[in-house]
Amino acid sequence: MLCADGAVALRKIASEDHYYLFIVDNNLPHVDGLELVSYIRRLPHRKSIPIIMLSASDAQREAYLAGVDVFLKKPEDVGVLLRFVRQLTG
Repeated sequence: MLCADGAVALRKIASEDHYYLFIVDNNLPHVDGLELVSYIRRLPHRKSIPIIMLSASDAQREAYLAGVDVFLKKPEDVGVLLRFVRQLTG
């Protein structure tokens, strides 16, 4: 699933569709990534799904408090994204 808008992502996350991993950008229109992560962690059927957050801002502390498994700073950490995807879904 790909969503350019946080509000659309909220609706899709609430569905019963199966996901192995969420990759969330912190800077999204309408609902930001930190709000999405907090919402995901409150849903019983989503609590154990790994979450990777990408952000150009220095939101690492807030991201981990919200419930992310991995925080990657853009643009410098984007090169290791695939490694973490494999690690979390392997």
